[in-house]
Amino acid sequence: MNELREAIPGRFGLLEPDPNQHPVTLPIQADLILVPGCGFDPETKQRIGHGRGYYDRFLTEALQSPKSPVLIGIGFSVQRFTGIPVANHDIPVNRILTEEGWL
Repeated sequence: MNELREAIPGRFGLLEPDPNQHPVTLPIQADLILVPGCGFDPETKQRIGHGRGYYDRFLTEALQSPKSPVLIGIGFSVQRFTGIPVANHDIPVNRILTEEGWL
């Protein structure tokens, strides 16, 4: 339970690590990134989010690293779709994981 004491409400009211107690990890330092989404296309590995582009901007910065982190899309099997629309700024994930396993 100590972890909860170190968390503070963030911008949207969700508990987040207190930046005064935990160092910030830059996107280019990541080796692996779990990427949530509203839908995933198992063929193209594209994802659709909530439409604000926060993850796309984060992933763009993370992929500037020479080591290129592995991007794992996480969701439920009912979020599997084909033909997800793609924009120039959209970044596909490397793998997709659901409660049924790897897609």
